[in-house]
Amino acid sequence: MPTTEDSNQFIDVNFIFVNPSINNLIVALATDYPMLTEAFQLLEAIQRAPDFTTGLPSPKFTTLVECIEQANPNIPGISEDKTNASWGHQQFKGWKSALPSWNLVGSPLNTQRLAAAIVKTCQVARHLCQHRDITGVSYLGDMYLMNVMEHLWELWKASGGPIPKGKEKAPAAVTQPSDMPNSPAIQDSNPALPSDNLRTQLQTLTIDELKDWIVKSPGLVMPTGARIRKDVFVSCIFSATPAQHPSEEDFAAISNKRKGRKPSRRT
Repeated sequence: MPTTEDSNQFIDVNFIFVNPSINNLIVALATDYPMLTEAFQLLEAIQRAPDFTTGLPSPKFTTLVECIEQANPNIPGISEDKTNASWGHQQFKGWKSALPSWNLVGSPLNTQRLAAAIVKTCQVARHLCQHRDITGVSYLGDMYLMNVMEHLWELWKASGGPIPKGKEKAPAAVTQPSDMPNSPAIQDSNPALPSDNLRTQLQTLTIDELKDWIVKSPGLVMPTGARIRKDVFVSCIFSATPAQHPSEEDFAAISNKRKGRKPSRRT
């Protein structure tokens, strides 16, 4: 069990940074939190309707985000129940009161900024525990990530935010606020290649083929790390914009190219 002295030991966390771009967030969650269904639904909806709202966040929202972003685990005298695996306990206090409606969030970009700050909190907690040899623990930040993203997804739907076809129907009784723009229903990826077929066909590609597609597609961010699962590369492409999706012709070209060489073992 860590002592107070351990908790006050300086550990550099300044190098930890989470890019708030939508593609990076999708990859980050697919790598470490593939079970957060609502988070993926929200990020996919934002990716396909990035201009749904473009307002300013409320002062409470801004204060919450800045508190999370600027939190410093090396503050002298920090208590053990607010650091290590419990890192995030202090900065998330009262978070729900800062997120009463999507209108006060302001825009998808603000949501991405908040999501990136939470993911960073989770990464800092793991870094602290790794350096202090703390194992076999549950991270409080993970719980906040799940709860906040689920709440934001509900706010998005309640505000009339477009929902990717086939994901979930919007609440029937919701009245859209007058200051929210009327947004058309989001179209699925490539009309010639429905989303279900797209994911299925992506799964037929090898890891090397998926990586090749990511490299040659402007705007896609290559997942990094050791022993990344194939599903992460699939999610990276599947969650991209329709213009970045392979078409049926592209899949055919990849298949023909594969026939001209020995099959890759990396599947």
